[in-house]
Amino acid sequence: NMRKNKVIDLFGVTYEIHQFSAIDAFEMVDAISILTPLELLSECHVIKYDGTKVRLNSEKAISEEVKSVPNHLPPNLVLKVLMEAVKKHNFGFLSDWKGTKIPNRFLADVPTVEPNYLEPMVASLINNGLASLKELEEYYSLRDAFAMFDGLIAKSLNEAYSNEAAIKESKSNR
Repeated sequence: NMRKNKVIDLFGVTYEIHQFSAIDAFEMVDAISILTPLELLSECHVIKYDGTKVRLNSEKAISEEVKSVPNHLPPNLVLKVLMEAVKKHNFGFLSDWKGTKIPNRFLADVPTVEPNYLEPMVASLINNGLASLKELEEYYSLRDAFAMFDGLIAKSLNEAYSNEAAIKESKSNR
């Protein structure tokens, strides 16, 4: 599985944070500051001392399990720190992501049609055969999708440079 898990210890409790699927993360990324604890922690588990796991996919589980041990800190503070850790694990790479830059001369001012039901990046990955919708829903993380899209941009740019060189050469051979 490309989606990575991260185990962290916070204030005496061990959490396993799972990365969201690319599709789920795309749906969240624009609303990241207003996501509820339930939305953000749905892929997290508390790992108990005996090794059993409790999934934080209900209000009840969150209020019972997200705390400090011993109980010195307000649960809301622990919740806030855990939510930040989940955001960082899933979306942290975006803060310093540097995708392949496309020179302005290749950004023609032509009308384009955006898909109604898919993120444009998702549609590009699917249409170019890099991933299926099912893989983006289950297997790949948001970071994987960004990396694949960056590879697609680089490939397209190399083709554009190659075409440009061929046109120049054909003009100089006349």
